Amino acid sequence: MAGQWQVVERIAQDESDASLRQLFASDSERGQKFSLPCNDIFFDFSKQLLSGAGLDALVGLAHEAGVQEHFAGMMSGAELNNTEHRSVGHMLMRSQDNSPMTVAAQEQTERAIELAEAIRAGRIVGFGGHAFTAIVNIGIGGSDLGNVVVADALEAWHNGPDCYFISSIDPTQLDLVLARNNLSPESTLFVVASKTFTTQETMHIASRAREWITVALGAEAVRDHFVATTAAPKVAADWGISSDRILEFFDWTGGRFSVSSVIGFPTIVSCGGDIFREFLRGMSATDQHVLTTPLAQNAPVLHALLGVWNSSMRQSTSLAVIPYCHGLRRFPAFLQQLLTESNGKSITVDGREVTYATSPVVWGDVGPAAQHSFFQMMHQGTNEICTDFIGVKRTSQNDESGQRTMFASMLAQSAALAFGKTAQEVRADGVPESLVAHRTFVGNKPSSCIVIPALNAFTMGQLIAFYEHSAAVQGWIWKINSFDQWGVELGKELTVKIEPVLTGNKTAHTDSSTSMLADWYRQQD
Repeated sequence: MAGQWQVVERIAQDESDASLRQLFASDSERGQKFSLPCNDIFFDFSKQLLSGAGLDALVGLAHEAGVQEHFAGMMSGAELNNTEHRSVGHMLMRSQDNSPMTVAAQEQTERAIELAEAIRAGRIVGFGGHAFTAIVNIGIGGSDLGNVVVADALEAWHNGPDCYFISSIDPTQLDLVLARNNLSPESTLFVVASKTFTTQETMHIASRAREWITVALGAEAVRDHFVATTAAPKVAADWGISSDRILEFFDWTGGRFSVSSVIGFPTIVSCGGDIFREFLRGMSATDQHVLTTPLAQNAPVLHALLGVWNSSMRQSTSLAVIPYCHGLRRFPAFLQQLLTESNGKSITVDGREVTYATSPVVWGDVGPAAQHSFFQMMHQGTNEICTDFIGVKRTSQNDESGQRTMFASMLAQSAALAFGKTAQEVRADGVPESLVAHRTFVGNKPSSCIVIPALNAFTMGQLIAFYEHSAAVQGWIWKINSFDQWGVELGKELTVKIEPVLTGNKTAHTDSSTSMLADWYRQQD
């Protein structure tokens, strides 16, 4: 790249030996200068390894990349997904405008809410007249992770049927959910969530669920015990789902960006339509922030730029996401898909190989557990790991002391990673000389803190949209398409070719390793 990219590169080279201790020592107001609000979210990035000049250069890079114009394009239905020739319309699903795309999405959302409320009230029941007490969502990737993370976050608001999520083609998962929870065919509703309604794993599980219903209640019961959330309503109808139980989203909604569509149906059933509307309102609040706030004060944009700085300029290959809140325990897994499936790419939108690093590995765990697990590596290991800490002041529980300790732990870990502990400070504590090196912490490990006052539907919506926009901005900066996922296709194609080899119905025409393992599989019988 040329232009502003080279300006950012030069500053990164000049600041390659920057010290967080020195940056804070030289500016007593660094914390205030390198932090800002985004509605209920407060974003502190003062512990990132960059100066004011670096930040200004990154903002210039966002201007040069046309970030504001791209956001406007999303709202107007422009074809931003160039490899699939599609619009990118997830913001339109929670918009207040009256564009045709928004109206179409809102109509489906209201259909989903109407259906869910009828189920919750017992007006829609199973084949034998029993009210539904369990909802089992069958989906994978974006049809699963968004639902799971929202269900966890809003667990305190669950006042409808119990919700379960099946994503694995491994039969064990479905069998255990049905058996361990004593689910009854008469009172169980399955939601098949698939954009194309052809996803191999999802449709295999759905077929097993259909068989479970059919054996217990008869084939005619299937129409009463299944709902589809899909962009392929005809395919869903052909599979056997009643048209009034098919909830549609559109091909301009990417799977990992679809939780604000009818894909969120399990949340509506378990928590109610008002809670889901509040969730959408939170997402819309963050949308308005990115659409109307100057780039220099635009929190999701700055978050994205810091990711570009760390990955492309500082060659950091790892981002740990550490939420200090039990309700966000699956958030790292959700972000793993959102960020890496969006930006784990090496080809630009015009088909050229990139010459810089793009998405880091994204991983993590809930804070207290992580501290007793991989934080040893984060503090004293040999790889630099950037960290997003996510904190919540109040959860839905009443233990104020426990939540305060959680928040204090997050602040302590962020400070420890940033500033470490020198050998001189260790000696001052009276540590024996033989242990000084072991008790020394180099520090200078960058992190950001993203904090919210409470975890509820409104703030959860804000938080998910925050990261959605960060992912999109990084793609525009890197000149890659954040809205396709061709990298998942090759493995699917090979699976179709290899599976017949495992049954002996086809001869393997592949490498010696794959052939050997296929032979091993057949020999186990």
